[in-house]
Amino acid sequence: MITLLEWNQEGHHETYLVIYAATLLRQGHRLLVLCQDLESFESSISNRIDPSERLRMDVAAIPGPKWFKQRRHWPQILAYAYFSRCILREIRHGEKRAGEKASELFFCCLYEHQTRMIHAVTRRIGGRRWSGLYLQAHAFHNPNVLGPGVKRKWPVSRLWKQPGLRGLLMLDEIIAPHVSEIIGHPVFVLPDIASTELRREVALVSELEAFALGRTIIGLIGHIIPSKGVATFLRCAQHDDMQNIVFAVVGTVQWNMFSSEDQMLLKEAFSLPNVWLRDLRIPDEASYNALFAMCDVIYAAYENFPHSSNTLTKAAAFQKPVLVHDGTLMAERVRCHRIGECLPQDCQISKRCQALLRLAGINGAAEDQPEPDWRGYLATHSEQRLAEVFAGFFRNA
Repeated sequence: MITLLEWNQEGHHETYLVIYAATLLRQGHRLLVLCQDLESFESSISNRIDPSERLRMDVAAIPGPKWFKQRRHWPQILAYAYFSRCILREIRHGEKRAGEKASELFFCCLYEHQTRMIHAVTRRIGGRRWSGLYLQAHAFHNPNVLGPGVKRKWPVSRLWKQPGLRGLLMLDEIIAPHVSEIIGHPVFVLPDIASTELRREVALVSELEAFALGRTIIGLIGHIIPSKGVATFLRCAQHDDMQNIVFAVVGTVQWNMFSSEDQMLLKEAFSLPNVWLRDLRIPDEASYNALFAMCDVIYAAYENFPHSSNTLTKAAAFQKPVLVHDGTLMAERVRCHRIGECLPQDCQISKRCQALLRLAGINGAAEDQPEPDWRGYLATHSEQRLAEVFAGFFRNA
């Protein structure tokens, strides 16, 4: 029996959890799924599995982000100790119900800033093996700089010394071999899958359509944080060449992460005639996809972001050209499949605008430019490919 642990179901995390669980069930595994919102998970997975597969899956609730926020006054070591005891308790209860021991605990997401929490859990799982999906390997891309939220006393390297580690999954085909060499365990490369379900009659889509009035839309959608290149995106919107282009910024703005100068730029953007900015939580991934599909070009020129992003998978699914920064994993993929343009991170605003106009088919594009390989990208980052990787990774689980 494999235990899937997902403490945070926000954003695309629940999408991943559902796909992972359904894939493993189809491959014949028995599962114990630990997550914070059982009702949401059950609703999401119900259309993906049949009744016989459901019989091989047990579920149990665990504390999630809300629980941790409510206990911010607790010493961190105490909160993580309680959390890890909850995990062990639910694993033991699940083993008793199933009549067999859980052979492996799989972390559906393993971020470097969660090192202390994951360390606490792996210490208490009683000799059981563990593995996980290691996302955004800052420690390997830039070893001299701590990743976002990482404490100096808790580098991710402390996890590789924990007993029971069997291996990792990663979304980064470039860095994975190096990670495997350093940790001394196998690292399999997982495709960066994405949900492409579309919700019809989304109010936000109707609002954007009414605002655009047929004009070209360039979109930046999701968590609105500085690393998404928001400030540069809005400076492009102010350029003289872009006044008849709509710049759509939709998602929860993390105001505390922006400098005072960039906060002012964001506030001023609300009044710009060609900027449609909505500071709100997009209700679900199907609504996110509907907004994504409304755009003509996707702005994915993230800053200091060498990692994978399923924005490219969605772009391929909806056939939307993307702008990314050079020298990154995303740039390698964009070039390989010809699904957008790559620019240096220090590129001038005027050149960014020219690239965006080319991607939108305005001011012409090179006639000899090869056709985008949308289908090839989707085949590489498909659920079928994920199932193949899972079959190899969990063969002996």
